[in-house]
Amino acid sequence: MISHSFCFLALVAFSRVSAHGYVKLIKTGGKEYLPYRPYESGGNTNTITRVFSSNSPTTDLTSDNLACNFNDNEASVNNPAPLHADVKAGDPIELYWTEIDPEHRGPMMTWLSKCDNDDCTTYVPKGDAWFKIDEIGFLGYEGDNSMGGLRFGTDTVAESGYYTSMIPPELKAGAYIMRHEWLGLQNALEAKREPQFYVQCHQLMVASDGTSEPSASDLVSIPGVFKADDPGILLDIWSDKITSYTVPGPAPWKPSGSTPVLAGEESANSTSKAPTAQPTKASPDLSEDAPVDEEEDATIETPDEDESSESEPVKAPAPVEDDEEETSDSQDEEEGTTDEEEPVSEDEDTEQIPDAVPTTSRTRPADRETASASRSRYASRTSGPRRMHWKWRQAHDE
Repeated sequence: MISHSFCFLALVAFSRVSAHGYVKLIKTGGKEYLPYRPYESGGNTNTITRVFSSNSPTTDLTSDNLACNFNDNEASVNNPAPLHADVKAGDPIELYWTEIDPEHRGPMMTWLSKCDNDDCTTYVPKGDAWFKIDEIGFLGYEGDNSMGGLRFGTDTVAESGYYTSMIPPELKAGAYIMRHEWLGLQNALEAKREPQFYVQCHQLMVASDGTSEPSASDLVSIPGVFKADDPGILLDIWSDKITSYTVPGPAPWKPSGSTPVLAGEESANSTSKAPTAQPTKASPDLSEDAPVDEEEDATIETPDEDESSESEPVKAPAPVEDDEEETSDSQDEEEGTTDEEEPVSEDEDTEQIPDAVPTTSRTRPADRETASASRSRYASRTSGPRRMHWKWRQAHDE
């Protein structure tokens, strides 16, 4: 007979694994690409992603698995994928993650490696081959959570569901491996020294009018660039009061004589700005167990912006203030009338308001309050006081 304690430990172990993650969808240039997802029935190896076997992190800073994850007993970096994603330099690249546990806090980073002969399907990076293009590190303290309101780049992705990267417009055209990672620092303290790198590599074919390339001094080796004693790796995010933070590795590459095109929140450790996941829409519902036809192309066409902009805008119903709601209902009963939708002026912003920002199912009650406050602030920035109230009520009812 299985003991209750055994079941409890198994449940805890499962919850820890379920909090691990990987990129499940990539959107750019009006197209969607399905990366390799290890837990789907049969998998789908006909993708742009170098195959990896699980969502478990790499913790050994000297292992070849640190480059692109691992597939069974072999480093994924040694197994090129058969496809490339078409990307235009300067266009946003949205990388949708599976669940990210808010307690697995840490920085998000994106790197590139130029493929020989503009073909990543036969390329295996060796030595100093990588350069960083963006990062989100320490974002300060806000609200209340299990770490006293501490926020890192992972919090933005946990709230919105995706990370937005961008190929520098000045970068020379060609084939590149994009190495995208989430570094969990929850076990990186002195007593454990176990930083968790969740990383995958996706193959891109970049179209660009740029002519810049990183110099030899901009390139680093992975493994090799991260050290166990790096201040951005060896720290206690549970107890330390963080006032400044240095994201591991070099600063994002900046073409000579140019200004960064990185948009988003400013990191506390740098004067440069890093791209941040924009909470503009909810992450698509992509079940890990959903079967995928291996013969099906990994690319899914999405409507062009011009076509979608011609459709009739969705009009939001007129909000009702809390203190007037009861009076309004009684007046309707006396007059025999019903509420009608208040038309939206053509001059008013009619952009569809996104659904409530998704949060992980493992969020504690205090985190839910923080996420709710974040949604309210976002609504106030985008929709004005009337739509903010309507948006809050919609999220509250759900």
